Amino acid sequence: MANSLPVVLHLPYEEVLRRFKACTDPLEQLRWQAILFRMEGKNTGEVAALCHKGRHWVTNTVRTYNLHGPEALHDHRRENGRSCLLSPEEQTELRQALTQPPATGGSWTSADVAAWIAPRVHRTVTAKCGGDYLKRLKWSRQRPRPRHPKADAADQDTFKKNSAGGDGSGTKGPSHSDRGVLGGR
Repeated sequence: MANSLPVVLHLPYEEVLRRFKACTDPLEQLRWQAILFRMEGKNTGEVAALCHKGRHWVTNTVRTYNLHGPEALHDHRRENGRSCLLSPEEQTELRQALTQPPATGGSWTSADVAAWIAPRVHRTVTAKCGGDYLKRLKWSRQRPRPRHPKADAADQDTFKKNSAGGDGSGTKGPSHSDRGVLGGR
């Protein structure tokens, strides 16, 4: 078996440990942990097992760290240069539009939001993007609880009235002594 790739000491062990502990991003923290394990002398297979990743992932992480330094461990996916489709003003417009029923009727769906966005950005917009905007605006699709097709409303009302606490008396039902429960049995 080939020797594991050595770690270039861009930072002292104590600084790597401090950055690992201070890290809030889970993926970035896992990368710091892999570097720590390699600095402690663990081989690639051991680090892969401890991090629940493959040997290839560990090798790539160490190689990237060696070439580009500590900055390489940062998760750059959130900073890929893409801007939002909608400006803050358009997002406010969308938030106001969500208070009214959509053009299709019913409740707003991801596809409805995508259809609302498309003419404003002059391009096609996927339903996933519409769903992302629903989440971004902290909007959730509201639906009534499902009802069984054979449910009888009158029987349900009778059940509610006769169930424990359903009569408005404030009692929660019979006590243990009413049910014949004897001390400790």
